[in-house]
Amino acid sequence: MNPSKADLRVLFKEKRNQLTQDELEKGSEKIALAVENFCEQHPELEHFHLFFPIQKLKEVNTFLIRDVLERRNKTLYTSVMSDSNDAMGTILVEKRTEFVEDQYGIPVPRDFELISPEQIQVVFVPLLAVDYQGQRIGYGKGYYDRFLATIDPKVIKIGLSIFEPIPHIPSESFDIPLDYCFTPKNMFIFSK
Repeated sequence: MNPSKADLRVLFKEKRNQLTQDELEKGSEKIALAVENFCEQHPELEHFHLFFPIQKLKEVNTFLIRDVLERRNKTLYTSVMSDSNDAMGTILVEKRTEFVEDQYGIPVPRDFELISPEQIQVVFVPLLAVDYQGQRIGYGKGYYDRFLATIDPKVIKIGLSIFEPIPHIPSESFDIPLDYCFTPKNMFIFSK
């Protein structure tokens, strides 16, 4: 019998908790290198949406990816949570943007203005686990699924995971699969 999403969420939160800071940083560096290689292979992509890591949850250090994208003069976006409707609003990230942690521990720009996400070509998606079909498990709040449902379906969705994919994650009709996932060891491309 396949484990439920809830069981997998608990399992991968525990696996992540067991990571040392060194393992997390080395894995994050390898993922940033994969992003660099991806950018080299896809010079036509200019507009990237990036999440920033919640340190206490040991998320991939995406500040390293920000450095890669800035060096390549890409336009960078991130999201902030709306207090009113549990939706994510899109903001532009400038090169010298100062970050502060919001109430969830998410680094967000100190000063920002909401903009339309229509120019975004690539979204980096946080996750706890991913399977070989590109289905992912997040924290269970559905923020990214709702956000991805509002943008152009042609936008490239790239998961970032310290762990390799697992065989199967149960999916529901509102789940939006990834196009790619970068891990410290591999780059996975998921066929549609």
